[in-house]
Amino acid sequence: MPSFRFSLNPDDLVTYSWNEKCVSIGTEEFPWKWNSTDCDSTFYPVCKMSPSDSAVLIRPEDTGLHLIEVKLDFNSAEAECENRGGHLVSIHDEETRNRTVELCRPAVSAGACGCWIGLMVFENEANNKWTDDSPFGEYRDCNRSSCKIKQQNC
Repeated sequence: MPSFRFSLNPDDLVTYSWNEKCVSIGTEEFPWKWNSTDCDSTFYPVCKMSPSDSAVLIRPEDTGLHLIEVKLDFNSAEAECENRGGHLVSIHDEETRNRTVELCRPAVSAGACGCWIGLMVFENEANNKWTDDSPFGEYRDCNRSSCKIKQQNC
C-alpha cells in the first residue's frame, strides 16, 4: 500500500513510498535469508547503534546490535532505532548477518515471523537501499538468486 506524507515545512520529514518492499529475516519459508514483505507487516527490529568510544574500550566485542522486543511496522521500527541513536541494521558481511540471526532467533522461537533489517527492495534492484544510506554493496543473503521483490506470507 503506497504511503505519502507531504509538507511545506522544510523541517518536516517527507516520505514517499513507490512500490517498495521491506526486508525481514527469520521466516520459515526461507530460514534466515532476507525476505521481502509488505512494509506494514510487524516484526521485531534489529537496530545498529554506533558504540561509544568508551563502550569499545570496555567491551570490544560490542557490535552495537540490539533487538527491540516490540513488534513494529517497518517505518515505526526505523523510527524507534533512530530514537535510540541508530538505524535498522544494514548487513554487509557474514559476521553482521550471523550476529543479527543470533539476536533474532529467540524471537522466532517464541512465535514471531522474523525481524526487520534496514533494507528496502524495489522492482529495479539498482534502487535497493539501506535505511542508514550505506551502499547496497556486493553482500547478499536473499531468498533467491537476487534481491528482487518476492512477497512472503507470514
